[in-house]
Amino acid sequence: MTALSAVTSIVVLGRKGWRKGLGAVALAMLLVGLLAAVQVLSPPPVRWSSLLVSCLFSAVLGCLVMALRQFRQLDTDWRWLLLAPAAVLLLGSLTLGAELAPVLLYAMHAVFAIQLGWLALELWRMRALRLGTGYRMLCVALGVFLAGVFYLQCGPGQGLPQEAAPMESPLLWYWARTALNVVVMLLLTLGFMRMVQDRREARSRRAALRDPLTRMLNRRALVRALEHCIKDAGRQAHPLALLLIDVDHFKRVNDTHGHISGDKVLRHVSRVLASNVRSDVYLGRFGGEEFVIVCPGTGMEEAQILAERLILAVRSSSVLIKGHALQVTVSIGGFAGAVGAHTPWETLLEAADGAMYRAKASGRNCVVMHRQLPAPSAESSAPHWRESRA
Repeated sequence: MTALSAVTSIVVLGRKGWRKGLGAVALAMLLVGLLAAVQVLSPPPVRWSSLLVSCLFSAVLGCLVMALRQFRQLDTDWRWLLLAPAAVLLLGSLTLGAELAPVLLYAMHAVFAIQLGWLALELWRMRALRLGTGYRMLCVALGVFLAGVFYLQCGPGQGLPQEAAPMESPLLWYWARTALNVVVMLLLTLGFMRMVQDRREARSRRAALRDPLTRMLNRRALVRALEHCIKDAGRQAHPLALLLIDVDHFKRVNDTHGHISGDKVLRHVSRVLASNVRSDVYLGRFGGEEFVIVCPGTGMEEAQILAERLILAVRSSSVLIKGHALQVTVSIGGFAGAVGAHTPWETLLEAADGAMYRAKASGRNCVVMHRQLPAPSAESSAPHWRESRA
């Protein structure tokens, strides 16, 4: 059943799931199934079954470590992971009938501890990825196991003589340890598969907020950012700046050189803009040849300086179109000042749009800033944007 569940999950997630660690997880689930089968079919005091269970348990931990490293796109040699099960097999074999059985048994548990520590370290390194439910399942499973392993693993079935068992009912102890191992291993493997799915969904959500041509924020993401910045600026009484950037004569570029060249111009302008703004601003393509920059905590003077720097940076660069260097310019209209926490985002865009129109009327390749927000329109909440020329 565990192997079937792993194969089904991989089919659902696609072939790429194998390279993301699901192949190792599928093997781990298969080994968990074998581990449970051995423990059910050969309960104590059969020593060989305890040895086989220990080897399978070590192999499962190795597979999970491998899966986490593959998830982080790190290379790991499978041969290193096989050393732990081999060591467990050797130590377990030596405990059969040996006078130093307790010492060798503790050495075998030390191997488990090293593997668990490695697994915990990999999880700790993944904490900044914010992987959601799957990651929390892995952490909970590992925490539960660590809380119970030092108690349950001291019972019979791992090589200790029956008379050395700290529990009056060895069979009860055996089934408690079996349930812990199987449940925790299943939770670890299922949590990993959920984590892969969480990452895929997170990437899909991020892709939905990106412009496919420039890889910048798209209109939806810009509106969300602007709404958040307006509320924050209103509550904290901080200024807020909004710059609307329009590529000059972009329709002429499309008509003369073709739309593929027009796309190349947009990508070029987006790179120039991105290299000349701070990391704490929101930059994206609003639509067509129009770009928007939202600058939290930025007043009129600072916004004016930023806009002039962007004008100069774009004008000083050129893009290679069909073997010829094409110089591109932009016009910028903007607003900077105080806003209320409930100011509609359309009002700021309307102010920047009006300023940008005046920049176009002034000969293009210049900056015009709006110092006062227009009165909200009673007819419609939609911004008065001109039609795209792309």
